Amino acid sequence: MRKRHVMGRRLPPHHVHPRSIALLTGLGLSALLLVGCAAPAGTAQPETSPAEPVEAGEPVEVVEALLNDEMTTEQNGRVSWTTTWRACFEQYGGNTTRFEAQAVTTEGSGTSLRELDGQCLELDIASGVNDAAAGMLGRDIQLAEASTLAYRVRAVLDDGTVTPWTDPVRVGATKPSG
Repeated sequence: MRKRHVMGRRLPPHHVHPRSIALLTGLGLSALLLVGCAAPAGTAQPETSPAEPVEAGEPVEVVEALLNDEMTTEQNGRVSWTTTWRACFEQYGGNTTRFEAQAVTTEGSGTSLRELDGQCLELDIASGVNDAAAGMLGRDIQLAEASTLAYRVRAVLDDGTVTPWTDPVRVGATKPSG
């Protein structure tokens, strides 16, 4: 048998610890990336966050909060029903562009804002379909569950300022108008 002679690049001898070489290479590259991406001392950029609007005036007031029940007769002696909670707000002084609401739970305030249609926040907080003789079966339980949520509301004024937030208004709470 004849030996074949292969011309070309010579391969390095087999290293006995290939994992350690890969680890050291990875660590070296990571260090280079960190050093290369770091800003020189004293030139760090401040973190950017959305600007909070300037507050002005007094918080809006809850002028009315009520529960409204609607019932529709279905076939076979059944009814479908819905309970809607509606809370309306008014801002005194300044020209209001819109109202914003933010959910509040026992864990704190949410991060998203909900723009109100007009001056009122309206939520369906209980509903069901059942035998007419049973009335609005389960309504009280659903209302109790809904009351774990609250909303705070503020007005956005023409000049871009906002009123302070109201105290949280518990969902399902009522206040007669006037």
